[in-house]
Amino acid sequence: MKRFISLLLVLTVMASLLVACGNKEEDSSSTQPVATAEPTPTPTPEPPYDPNPLTGEAKDADYNDDVRLTAVMVNNICQARPQRGLSQAEMLFEIKVEGGITRFMAVFQDYEDIQEVGPVRSARDQFFQLIVHWEPLYIHDGESVVQSQYIQATDYYELNSKNAGNGYRDRNRTNWAGNYVDYEHTEYTDAEHIQQYIDNNSTPMEFTYNNPDSYNYFNWLDYRYDSPRQLTDGSALDITIEHSQSYRTAFSFDEASGQYVMTQYYYPNGSSWMETVDELNGETLKFTNVFVLAADIYTYPGHEAKDLQCVDYAQGGTGYYFYNGNVEKVYWEKGQGAAHEPITLYHLNEDGTHSSEEITVNLGKCYIAVIDNDETASCTYTANDPVVEEPAEGAADGTQEAADTAAESTDAAA
Repeated sequence: MKRFISLLLVLTVMASLLVACGNKEEDSSSTQPVATAEPTPTPTPEPPYDPNPLTGEAKDADYNDDVRLTAVMVNNICQARPQRGLSQAEMLFEIKVEGGITRFMAVFQDYEDIQEVGPVRSARDQFFQLIVHWEPLYIHDGESVVQSQYIQATDYYELNSKNAGNGYRDRNRTNWAGNYVDYEHTEYTDAEHIQQYIDNNSTPMEFTYNNPDSYNYFNWLDYRYDSPRQLTDGSALDITIEHSQSYRTAFSFDEASGQYVMTQYYYPNGSSWMETVDELNGETLKFTNVFVLAADIYTYPGHEAKDLQCVDYAQGGTGYYFYNGNVEKVYWEKGQGAAHEPITLYHLNEDGTHSSEEITVNLGKCYIAVIDNDETASCTYTANDPVVEEPAEGAADGTQEAADTAAESTDAAA
């Protein structure tokens, strides 16, 4: 009996020890530090991409999103130079109109910043087709028959400012030679007069772009992340563009500013080139990007009397992109000839094929020339100074001037 009691005590003590050990192990595990997961860092929000559609640059604090872009048709008759206000334009187009002469279309982000621009001239469809997808205010005085048809086809009445946006005349203006100019070369406009036009005609400022993806004219470099893209098809410090025998434009690369300085041929002055100067402020026109696009240009059938020029945008074509003293050969297209399609650029390969992706265009002001395929061979670029050619036969004796005068007369009638 005593043995049994002793054994029972031993078993009881052993059981107590086992329970105590278990509790210690349990307590020990419960006091170990518990590993916690590292908090997931909050990603830095990506800055919004909101470029100026005309330059690709970030919009500054003064950018006005509540106004339409503004396109103004500007005279380029040699005898009527210099123009006013072109240095303020973010984008400048030059295309042949009739009689071999060219015209400018200056595009501004905000009409409220226009101090003065002109001389204002009549509208042409080869310009209008390049900017209608923006639905801009389109300011001109008069228009060709074909342009009127485009206005009707695109239902553009409310934004089509025929009288130069309530423009005014400077009857005392003189040209580069100090001579008074004809009446048709004296019309100008500015922010105040454009505002009067908008108020008088209840011109709408609200707009919805036909294709929001085409709001930016080019496939701009992303200013948030990307460095300027260098062109690799060769050096191009000097560029010469020929629209016709007497209407030529040249550019020389200015390394200090990183821009191309614009000059034009002045045939009445005896074979000379002059820098293209803004009469308003004395500034020479400079552009970061220069584009030369070749297309089939011919006289509209049935409009031979006025020599109205047609640019066949539906076929696409080849051209050049110049930036930072270098060049890139491009292939361009404009949809299937649809008025609301912008220009699209691709890299042109040596074998005549082109890339399938749009090229990236560097940020900055742009000059865009559309030239006839027949003039492509006369578009040259070199690493040397441009050769100053002798005037075309008949230019110095007034033959070309007479042709210009005839062109002016038909233009004024339009």
